Order: sequence, then C-alpha cells, then structure tokens
Amino acid sequence: MTIRLDELLIPVNPDDFVGQEKAIEAFQQYAREIIAGQPTPHLVIISGRGGSGRTSLARKFHAIAQFERINTLEFKIPISPRKFHEVFNNIKISLDELKLNWRTFLERARGTPVKLLPPFSSERLTIGQIERLTATFMHEIVRMGEKLSEKRIKLMLISDNGERFYHANMPDTLRLFFSISTKLEKEKIPIYFVITVDEESLSYLKDQPEWDSTNFLHVRTDVFEYSNAELFLRRRSGLVKQEREEILKTSHRTPLDLLLRWALKNKGLHFDVITRDNLNELFGFSREEQAVLEKLSLLEKNYFTSQHYSEESYQKGLKALEEKGFIEWDEESVAFRSLGIFDLFSLVYRPSDIFTDIQFSMRRLQEEVTNSLKPSEHNLNRLKSLLTLIHDHMLALEIGSQLGQLSQQLVQKGYFQSGLDVMFLAQTALSRGGDIEKVAELAETIGRALAKEKQDYFGAKLFETAGEMFGKLNVKWRSQANYREAGTRYRRIAQSLDEKQHFMKRYLYLKSIECMAKAEETRRAEQFCSEAKKVLKDYAPHESFFSILEKKIAQGEMSV
Repeated sequence: MTIRLDELLIPVNPDDFVGQEKAIEAFQQYAREIIAGQPTPHLVIISGRGGSGRTSLARKFHAIAQFERINTLEFKIPISPRKFHEVFNNIKISLDELKLNWRTFLERARGTPVKLLPPFSSERLTIGQIERLTATFMHEIVRMGEKLSEKRIKLMLISDNGERFYHANMPDTLRLFFSISTKLEKEKIPIYFVITVDEESLSYLKDQPEWDSTNFLHVRTDVFEYSNAELFLRRRSGLVKQEREEILKTSHRTPLDLLLRWALKNKGLHFDVITRDNLNELFGFSREEQAVLEKLSLLEKNYFTSQHYSEESYQKGLKALEEKGFIEWDEESVAFRSLGIFDLFSLVYRPSDIFTDIQFSMRRLQEEVTNSLKPSEHNLNRLKSLLTLIHDHMLALEIGSQLGQLSQQLVQKGYFQSGLDVMFLAQTALSRGGDIEKVAELAETIGRALAKEKQDYFGAKLFETAGEMFGKLNVKWRSQANYREAGTRYRRIAQSLDEKQHFMKRYLYLKSIECMAKAEETRRAEQFCSEAKKVLKDYAPHESFFSILEKKIAQGEMSV
C-alpha cells in the first residue's frame, strides 16, 4: 500500500510545534510590539534550506498572530512569472472584500473594481518599474489602510514559497516586498507581510540596496537539536524509543528528513540512506513518474516550463505526480510543491556520473549569468571539486572555454569577485586540458577589463596569473609586462589603505615587490621596499621584515 505526500506532510498543529525557539521568541516579541503600537518593520522574512520547516514555521507565526489578535490572510504565489502580478492583485481584492475602502454606496452599486496591476513582463524589472508598480499597488492600499487604522485592525499577510520569484528568473519581484513594506511603514498603515524564501533568494536580496536589517525582521530555520528531533518524532510518529533512536542516528534532523525516514521505517523499508528505490516503493511511482522525476532532477531551479514536459509520456507522469500531491501545475509551468521536495528529488533521482553533474552545474551557472544573477557559491564550489575529476582533455578544454566566456560576462555585469572565481575555475579546466596559452590570454584579457573598471585588486590577481602562465610558456616579455601591471596595482592599493590596516598594507607591498622582482624590475622592487619601510615605520616587526627583504633584493635573492 503506497502513500500520498499529503499523508506524510500532515499539517502541523501549531500547539504541537517543536523547535525553532529563537525564531518563535523573536516573532512573539514582534507581534506584541505591533499590538502595542510601537514602530516596527512591516516585513518578516523566514529563510532556510528546503525541508527545514519554513512552511511549518510560517503556520506557527500565523497562529501566534491570531493569538495576539492580529487579523491574518494567506496569499499564494503563482508558479508562472506572467502571473506574478496576481499576488498583489489578490491582496488588493482580499482587502477590498473586507469593505475597508472609501468608495460610496453609489460606486459600490456600480461595481467599481479596485485598480489592478498589469501582467508582468518576462524581462527583469528595472528600478523605475519597481517604483511604478509599488506606487500602483499602494494607490488604494493607503485608503484601505486608513480605514484599518480607524477600526484599530492590524492585518498580517502570510505567504510561502517566496523563492518562486527567484527560481523563475524574476528575483526583482521580491524587491517589491521591500518597497511596499517600507511605504506601509512610512504611511503608518497597519499591514504586515510574512514571506518565506530559500538561501539563494536571501543571498540575492542581501546584494540589493534595499537590504537593511532595520527594514524587516529576519528569522532562519535551524536544524533540530537532538532533543527536539526526538520530541518531534515522538509526537508525530508513534514509534517506540528504540526505533526513534535508530532514525535519529541516521537523520539530518530536518522535519522532512525525519518524516521520510519514519515513513520508510513504518513500511519496513530501508531508511539509513534515502534512495531512489525505497522512495519508488514508498510512494508507488510508476515508470512514467520515475522518468519525469529523473528528467526534472537535471533542472537547476524549482520551476519548469512547458518545453520540459511537452512529450505525451511526460504529461502522463506529471498528471500522476500532481494527483499524489508532489507537484503543482498550471497551463504553462510546473513546480514541486515545496523546495524540500525539489531538493530531495534533485539529489536522489539525478544520474550519478561526473559528466551529468558538470552539465547540471554549468547549465545553472550559465542561467545565472544570462539573467544577471550572482552565481551560487555552493554551485561554484561543486564545480571546483568536479573539475578535478575530469580526465578527458577535450572535455576539460570545452568546459574551460565556456567558463572563460562566463567569467568575462560576469565582469561586464559588475560581479567582479564572482568573475574572478569563475576565471580560476577556467584556469583549472584549461590547465587539465593542457592549454596554458589560453589561460594566460584569458587572464590578461579579464585583467584589462577589471583595470578599466578600476578594480585594482582583482585586476592585479589576474595580471599576476597571466604573468605566471606566460612564464611557463617561456614568453618572457609578456610575462614581465603582466607582472609589472600586477605589481603597480598591488602597490597602489597598499598606498590607499590607512594605518589601521597595517597587516594588509604589509601583504600588498610584499605582493608588489614580488611581482616587480619577477618582472626583473629590481630598482622598482627596491623602491617599493624602501617605501614600505617608511610607511610602516611605526610598526617595528613590519619595518624589520622589509629591512631584511631589502637586503635580499640587493643580493639578488629575489630576482627570477
């Protein structure tokens, strides 16, 4: 007898909630401040990885708000980007149905509707568009808010799966919540938002100018402590202590993971490691469903368009998965019901070979660059480890070339550190393919691009890399020219730092001297060393260090 997902993820009774004590305490204090009329931010962000209990925590916040006599409304975030405007329109319609606006009886009789937002474009939103959309949304909310204040009503709007904006390559839509909540606070309108996001969406938001910890309350879902995980299992599963102990020893202690292992244990299936086979048996997936899950596991984000499931066989599998509660489906888009389910099936059903993993990571990086998003650090680290496993020279050269192009695009888009990180990945791949010349050319090209952007440190790093690579190729004049460029820039940064950063000054002066020595610019290396001694004269260990270094240069010990 197989089970549906709904049978596993039974809605948590707020009174039976376990864990997340710090988050709950912070929200309780926040709710009390709202009731007391104290100035508070109008946005709450719940972040956490998939399966860590963000949805359950949002439900708990819902219950706390109601207990504190704050009115609550839940709003759903659509899957398709073309329907994102419906989020804000549904909010306006819900408020309108509360009969809070100022329209006269005659206008009501005529059925005058609230002014709604137009459908979103599939392109990224500009700052101007965000401001206009915020103004349009706020136009009638202000009037409704005045009525809320008059009736002493506090209203909290709660939504799950905020990362859908990010996964559908419309992350700027998330910024509307910042803009709107700031306006609500400024106008003293008692409407408050609670929204859940994943870690990648959070990283994107942190890079935005609106990110200011005073503008919102941010709480994170944590992995359960051992005692909380045990209590969670005891309340939810009915297992005896010995069985609970067995699960706790193998689980990651997130709610979804604990529930899955309990379900597997309950069905007499292997639960130490969650595999494709035991999930197939637990949920009774057909061949069509398994084929869909394997295909979807290769995608980067929890968002799939019609091109991913146009074949008839996939349509059958998707329909079955929808009936079992695993996915949500509209006429043009598909998404797993929750991020935790997406992460689980992406891990379990993805074919386990290096080439597939590299393709997955590269496709994700390309999508991020194309959509002007900051690359995921997790994905870059994964690529770094995968590249060391490549033994096919042609594949290494192909991947290296692609990474080189992506690094240049990142620099053009202003992601300098990410561009540098991807450049060094390209260096790893091209070096494994034996194309040192391409590494050198690429480093020099990107170094010049960074120099034009006045990014001296990043430029210096790449000129130094180019100098090293041209040195290996025995192209002496280009090697020396790049080392000179690197040394000049390292020194320039050192000069710009204040004395409090004396350790960094010492490091940068040392780098500049080393580069000049490698460029066979002995006089300039001596000049930089003498300058470093004077600049750092108040720090005896540093002065002593450069005095010794000065003697080494004079004796020719630092020349190449």
